[in-house]
Amino acid sequence: MMARLAFMPDRVQKSLLREITSLALKLEAKVKAEKLSGQVLKVRTGNLRDSIHHEVSSTASSVVGRVFSDTSVKYGAIHEFGGVINRVGSKKGPYQVTMPKRPFMHPSFEEMESEIQEGIRDAVKEGLLP
Repeated sequence: MMARLAFMPDRVQKSLLREITSLALKLEAKVKAEKLSGQVLKVRTGNLRDSIHHEVSSTASSVVGRVFSDTSVKYGAIHEFGGVINRVGSKKGPYQVTMPKRPFMHPSFEEMESEIQEGIRDAVKEGLLP
């Protein structure tokens, strides 16, 4: 999530910061409570779910929110994007396992995209009101 204004009035920036923080928290919760709690992937250890975080930063010209998986869980990316894993140690020698996509981040964002856009629009309007 990113909102940019060239010369952002203080009220607009504060309004955007508040809204984007709220939306980032909601998106993080959606990924954890829905996608990583059985809807896409079942919980085994909870490590992948625990690796999901949000972060919001603000400068004079932008407010940026992101939801991400930290690097503590190596298998998160292969679930999100799919891919091939090279295996060794089999009696028949090395082999490959093709992992299908099981995306949990992108679908969550897509499901919230219109809400995010509307929230950003409303925050800017709110910040511009006298």
